[in-house]
Amino acid sequence: MRIAVHKALAAITVRAFLSALILCVSACSNDTANLNDPAVIYGDYCFACHDTGAINAPLLSDQAFWKNASSDMPRLYQVTINGYQAMPAKGTCVTCSDEQLKQVVDWMVAQ
Repeated sequence: MRIAVHKALAAITVRAFLSALILCVSACSNDTANLNDPAVIYGDYCFACHDTGAINAPLLSDQAFWKNASSDMPRLYQVTINGYQAMPAKGTCVTCSDEQLKQVVDWMVAQ
């Protein structure tokens, strides 16, 4: 009985590991076609902080913030590309070009 339980647990663990591995690999794919859509980039790299306010990130829904911040677009681009305080450089999208990141900023401001 004990051996059967251990085998069952091992099978579940292997399945869980393989499922997690498949998820990670698919999430890390190098699908550059999706990197041409600012909304997709936002969903993949910006959403976690800018939809929750994590690490004091300005919320995408904070229209007053984005209206005020949009008065200095070069500064917004600079912060996005180079990082600032808790904001990581490129928002962790290391495969994004500066131009793609600027398009994401433009998209965020327009929301």
